[in-house]
Amino acid sequence: MTLRADPLEARDTPALALALEYAPSFAFGAEARATFDAAAARLGAALTGPGLVVRVEAGPLGRPLATGGPTGPGAGLVTFDAGDPWHFGAGTAGLDPGEFDFYSVALHELGHALGVGTAPQWSSLVSGGHFHGASAVALYGGPVPLSPDGDHWGDGVRSGGRSPLFGPSIAPGARVGLTAVGAAGLRD
Repeated sequence: MTLRADPLEARDTPALALALEYAPSFAFGAEARATFDAAAARLGAALTGPGLVVRVEAGPLGRPLATGGPTGPGAGLVTFDAGDPWHFGAGTAGLDPGEFDFYSVALHELGHALGVGTAPQWSSLVSGGHFHGASAVALYGGPVPLSPDGDHWGDGVRSGGRSPLFGPSIAPGARVGLTAVGAAGLRD
């Protein structure tokens, strides 16, 4: 799957359609659905490419907090751990230090469903512990260091002074958004 990240003013409508299918196991409620919908809309507004159908589930995962990845051409899956303390709010008001921001984790796992760290195209651009995608390299100023698993940006990677969405972990009590280098990694 080839994706592009265009400035929003460069086109009239979002070009990447993320169709969401909520499984019966996704029993978090309307606020969680609205927050996941907002995360999908954020990525759809930033990227162009073929659409993706994403199944959204919840269940007992233990660790990690959530998982995401492609399940076939044009399809992906995101699963959240139903037992973790989640903040489902649209913003950070009320986000407690011990809660995980659902919006941040949804964006991160949607990135995996789109291929970050999970697609053969990603793997073809990984060498020597670094990501060598042309767009990401141009924005970062060189190959982007990866975490030991090769599926996430490495510790210490920053984009515009911000922690990257596709880092190896998302701390409780914090919101992390899509950064320029994250969008570039998706584009590559």
